[in-house]
Amino acid sequence: MAGNPLVIIDVQPGLFPAARHEPLLSAIAIEITCAQQRQDPIIFLEYFWKEYRLEKIQSDVRLLKLAGPSAIRLYKYTQDGAKVLKSFCLKQFGYLPSLRIVGVNTDQCVLSTVTTWSKISPKPVTVNSTGCWSRYDHQFGLMNLRSLPKVTVI
Repeated sequence: MAGNPLVIIDVQPGLFPAARHEPLLSAIAIEITCAQQRQDPIIFLEYFWKEYRLEKIQSDVRLLKLAGPSAIRLYKYTQDGAKVLKSFCLKQFGYLPSLRIVGVNTDQCVLSTVTTWSKISPKPVTVNSTGCWSRYDHQFGLMNLRSLPKVTVI
């Protein structure tokens, strides 16, 4: 049985300026290390645009290296990555697990993904607020995440 996956959403510095925020990257590095210690799966959920070269759309290279070769990379084509996660989790684990979420942008892709996941999964979601950031309105995203059922923002 798998642990609770750490899902890293859109930490792609070539696409999203918020993904270059050093305090964010430090918080995510800590989350990755903790997930490795717990032997939890680590999933990079990346926004994919076919018009861009791989260097532009890939997740932060330092985080990918830290997560190691067992890290899973999933691609989404919209802000909301919950359906991609659902398909993967059902195929890989046979059920929808609790998730631990970090990423960018708090008020867009993180919020969209967590909102949908909280509707389709009976399991809780934990969002690390220091492991999220937005170039738009981080506090608005956190406020909305806190209002969702089965979602805990720490």
